[in-house]
Amino acid sequence: MTKSAGIAAFSTLGVSQVGKVLGDDDEFCPIRQSHSKETILEGTKEEVEVHTTESRIPGPTAVVVGGLQGIEPATWQTVYDVHDWSINSGKLVLLPEANPVAIRNNTYINENGDLNDQFPPGRTPKTKLAQALWEVIEEADPDVFISLHSSHGILWEREGPNGVGQAIYPTYVDGAREDARRTVEYMNQRLDSFRSLYDFKVGNTLHGIRPLLTHKVAADLQIPGFLIEATRYGTNLATRVQWEKAIVAHLLEQNGMGIKQ
Repeated sequence: MTKSAGIAAFSTLGVSQVGKVLGDDDEFCPIRQSHSKETILEGTKEEVEVHTTESRIPGPTAVVVGGLQGIEPATWQTVYDVHDWSINSGKLVLLPEANPVAIRNNTYINENGDLNDQFPPGRTPKTKLAQALWEVIEEADPDVFISLHSSHGILWEREGPNGVGQAIYPTYVDGAREDARRTVEYMNQRLDSFRSLYDFKVGNTLHGIRPLLTHKVAADLQIPGFLIEATRYGTNLATRVQWEKAIVAHLLEQNGMGIKQ
């Protein structure tokens, strides 16, 4: 459930282009959808592109973040693919490569450590990059937030390296854990070609007590938020992207934003 629950309506849309009618059907007038791009920290080595897709139909706002760690290409590739989706209402704000230095260096961290540890709840983020990212999120005033990650291993499984993958971690906000449960059920019905080892789970609830970005979303914004972890153990990049796209789509639709891939 979201702040704007009940506002969004669903339709089938065509391929999006700036300022161009996307399509219509018997239920809706022609829908227009615009794309914009801005750059934060422009001119620095940490500049980050922010992509926004906005429908003229009022609806929820969603923020999706990838690339917080530089060794998780599935996350930014997923967000770039999401950029090509059509939405039936509201606004979709995307930050595909949140940690550009780590991505360029193919490292988990940047010069200031783990970017995802720079977001203390109730306080100013610790670095300029973290502050700039948080300003984008706050300004968007989202109804739902999704942060994408990948892990060496699989949550609660003995096989493979230790890890937290194949899990969705929801914020404590009412409805978020149930959204995660439904999405896990949806995903596991579609993993027939994989061993049960790869079934998704609902991870622990994020109560806003750690300096992680999704914890800060929980504490400061008090909205449904989801930290998504796909495993790198025994999987290829294309599979992880496919999984994360399916999860993002299902969570967005549960929170009032219809999408067309």
